[in-house]
Amino acid sequence: MNVSTLSRAAEFDLEEIWLYLRRHASEAIADGQVKQIQRRAEMLASSPLMGQAREELSVGLRCFPSGKYTIYYRPMATGIEVIRVLHGSRNIERSLFW
Repeated sequence: MNVSTLSRAAEFDLEEIWLYLRRHASEAIADGQVKQIQRRAEMLASSPLMGQAREELSVGLRCFPSGKYTIYYRPMATGIEVIRVLHGSRNIERSLFW
C-alpha cells in the first residue's frame, strides 16, 4: 500500500492555502483546491519518481505541479512524505526545506 504523509510545514501550507482561497474566492473553491492537491499526492505515492528531482534544494527532494501549486516531497519505502506545498510563483529557496 502506497501512502503519503504530510510534514508539519505541509499541513500548515494546506491550511494557509485553504484560508486564502476561502477569503478571496469561496469555501467550495478552497475545498476543491486542497482535495486536488491531496489526490495528486496520493498519485505520487504510487509513482514517487514521477516528479522532478530538486536535489539543489534538499537531499532526495522532488516536486510535482498541482494546479497553481507545487508539491515538494521525498519518496519513502511506503510512498511519499509531502514536505511543502507552495504557490508556483513563489521564489523557492533552500531555507524553505530545513
